[in-house]
Amino acid sequence: MKYIIIHNKNTFQKSNRFWKVYSTTIQVLICILMLFSVTAQTQTKKKLTEQDYHKWGDIHLKEVSSDGKWISYNVNYSDQKDTLIVKSTSTNKTYTFPNGYNGSFSNSNWFAAKNPTGISLLNLKSGKKLNVNNGNAFGFSNNGKLLIYCSKESANSSKLEVIEVDKSKTVLSINGVFNFKFNPEKDKIIFNRVNEGKSTAEIISLNTLEHKTITPPSEFNFHGFEWSKNGKGIVFFKKVNPKEGKQQNTIFLYSVDTNKKSEFNTVEHPDFPPNSAIVPFGNYKLAVSDDLQRVVFAVDSPQNNNTSQSTVQIWAGNAPWIFPEQQVWDTNNTAKMAIWFPQKNTFRLINDKEFPWIMFTPDFKQAILSNKKMYEPQFDVALGPMDFYIENLATKQREIMLTKQSSYVQVTLPSPKGRFIAYFKESNWWIYNVESNTHSNITASLKSDFETIKSDRPTENTALGCPGWTANDKSILLYDRFDIWEINPINGNAERLTKGKEQEIQFRFSKEDNGFDGKANYDGWVSDVVNLEGDIFLNAIFKNGSKGLYSWTRSDRERKLTTTFNKINQIKSNNNTVVYKEQSYDLPPQIVAINPNVKRKVIARSNKHHSNYQWPKVKEIEYVNSKNQKLKGFLYFPVDYKAEQKYPMIVHIYEKQSYKMHNYIVPETYSSEGFNVIDFSVAGYFVFFPDITYEIGNLGHSAVDCTLAGTKAVIDMGIVDEKKIGLIGHSFGGYETDFIITQTDVFATAVAGAAATDMRSFYLTLNWQTGKPDMWRFENQQWRMGKSYFEDKIGYEKNSPLNHIENIKTPLLSWAGNQDKQVDWRQSIEFYLAMRRLNKKHILLLYDGESHSITNDKNQKDLSVRIKQWFNHFLKDDQTQDWILDSIK
Repeated sequence: MKYIIIHNKNTFQKSNRFWKVYSTTIQVLICILMLFSVTAQTQTKKKLTEQDYHKWGDIHLKEVSSDGKWISYNVNYSDQKDTLIVKSTSTNKTYTFPNGYNGSFSNSNWFAAKNPTGISLLNLKSGKKLNVNNGNAFGFSNNGKLLIYCSKESANSSKLEVIEVDKSKTVLSINGVFNFKFNPEKDKIIFNRVNEGKSTAEIISLNTLEHKTITPPSEFNFHGFEWSKNGKGIVFFKKVNPKEGKQQNTIFLYSVDTNKKSEFNTVEHPDFPPNSAIVPFGNYKLAVSDDLQRVVFAVDSPQNNNTSQSTVQIWAGNAPWIFPEQQVWDTNNTAKMAIWFPQKNTFRLINDKEFPWIMFTPDFKQAILSNKKMYEPQFDVALGPMDFYIENLATKQREIMLTKQSSYVQVTLPSPKGRFIAYFKESNWWIYNVESNTHSNITASLKSDFETIKSDRPTENTALGCPGWTANDKSILLYDRFDIWEINPINGNAERLTKGKEQEIQFRFSKEDNGFDGKANYDGWVSDVVNLEGDIFLNAIFKNGSKGLYSWTRSDRERKLTTTFNKINQIKSNNNTVVYKEQSYDLPPQIVAINPNVKRKVIARSNKHHSNYQWPKVKEIEYVNSKNQKLKGFLYFPVDYKAEQKYPMIVHIYEKQSYKMHNYIVPETYSSEGFNVIDFSVAGYFVFFPDITYEIGNLGHSAVDCTLAGTKAVIDMGIVDEKKIGLIGHSFGGYETDFIITQTDVFATAVAGAAATDMRSFYLTLNWQTGKPDMWRFENQQWRMGKSYFEDKIGYEKNSPLNHIENIKTPLLSWAGNQDKQVDWRQSIEFYLAMRRLNKKHILLLYDGESHSITNDKNQKDLSVRIKQWFNHFLKDDQTQDWILDSIK
């Protein structure tokens, strides 16, 4: 550096000029190197091809250990080579189980899962793995020290094994056992044992390994074991000799505390209806009350099948239900519920032809009865309102409880202990007190809305939800627009547990996949018990559409854990740790763990190769329709997009779709609807998903308005070849596609799947799965007409694709399955015949044996290939497909 430190002024000036030039040169070189580096990185990204698609899969969170330190999840691939993985939430320890499924954590340090040859066992502390050959049904005891499983040695040979897992020691082995059932506390099991051709029902206490036989030997099996909720009793069936071709069963009740057993014998009991039989399967669940005083079960009585009579179907014009709907009900509801009082050995049927609909209070002291046909025929909703009667099962006293109440099962809910029945009516939640036979409105005085807001469907508003009750029916929990409320059912004292309204944040209890609150209760529903002690995890939805997870306690209320625009689902929690699946359009699904004291941590990532491949950019598009309503959509770019080029675009339509923007789409060459957005992005297409909002009675023109507004917004970006735009939709989107091309020539081609095409004839069709006429779907559901065809013939005709079919200039590819019972496939035939008569460019693909969506792999592949070839023909000028060329000459 000596030659720089000089004192001659001229020399210094020259040196200074040199350094300026040198510095500038260096900066230019650095920029060139950075540009080269970015270009090199871009060039190192592999071009995604169909041959790479098999590498992609999905990830599904399965279980979280009781201490929150371990999770299990499945990695699934389209070739069905799935892997079950167990991973630590705090370290990188990972264990894999190829083809593993039905995994379960013990309450100690073990994990077990089924595999094709048996059961895999893993010690989470040491990493030691064991394999139990031929292991079938299995489970851990409540303390986690024992693994109980059945080892199936042959079709007719199986044994029960109990292993002390820490010592890998078999402590009990019993031959002749094929399955077992835990009690609720998982410290006892019951099973049927076959020994020397005789069956016995036996119980093992897992704490002491005490083994007890509770029935005398029988030549028939004991089965259908059901514990009481408190684990103090068990009911089950015993097969007996068939009678008149029907398999017969008796019922056993066993008291764990007293060792007392009772038997209900259908053959010997004088009140059991002749030629009938107990139903030991299906939705007719055998159950016993916690006090062991009441046992409920189903009885199937013979149907009058007189084959000598004519097979004519009588479709009476004044019938509450049309013939096929009644036929579907009769086929699926042949049995009636019955009750047995073991102490007195009395028995009777509960519901009957007049009141076939039934649910129970969880203590089985009361039955709630109704009839779905009470207010039929009606065309407002799928199921009309019902009158609900409550019956005291001990006294047989039956009285009206509710009149003209909604048939939606989640708005008439027995409490977990059976003391109350909550119901939603007239925009409020009410409580019926079973003991006092009184009704009280518990939300009228609260300055809050507990019902859904008006939508663009002409449906009635309903409750925002009842997530459950606290222990012993102390309080009921309810949702309003933003918050969670706790209300005393007796005095109505209410507390708002969250403060979402002030910030316009909607709080809800975390539910896996946003599942329903509560559970099935025969024909109805029943509420869950919600524990508000300790940390509770809440989902949050913000005004801007982002989502969050919060922790909540009674003392600290809600505390934010994380917020994101990404999609979050499969939420599970244990021991103050919440684990969930997260994904976005460019973020492969990953498993994330978080708790109130630890930062968010990614536990597992899927598709790690994703970053090695070119992947499409996705952009949110905002636009307004002709009514100045603000709408959103999202646009997938071609994978190898270059700004100087213009590309063809496909517009995919179906109601509102913007909420799907953050779904990660696995690339596939085929699907049930023949369309995969990544596959089309790879093929050099833009794909646009616009939102559509509807004017009641004008759904077709609403779809035209919103779709064209969104499409224009993309065209105005200057990136799309506006002469090469296609349109695609399935089901309701198929209808929209067919209608839109009758109103505009913007689209160079279109594809419509399983579409309704004639509003009049579709209004007068049936859903053959339910047997119910489709009229209600027009008047008060998705089809949004708001009136019957006979009240608004002009409106129906104005929104019917078939009525404007002469206007079509767009080449159309239609497809349907000829077993579609949801949208009558003959709708596609009607449109095909009309298009053919008018000499329009049109091909119909009709798949034999397929329903509303395509399920057969070969047919999925065929449909997907043909749809891409169709778009390539019209949007990329590919003239190589004879099946197209020959059909549209």
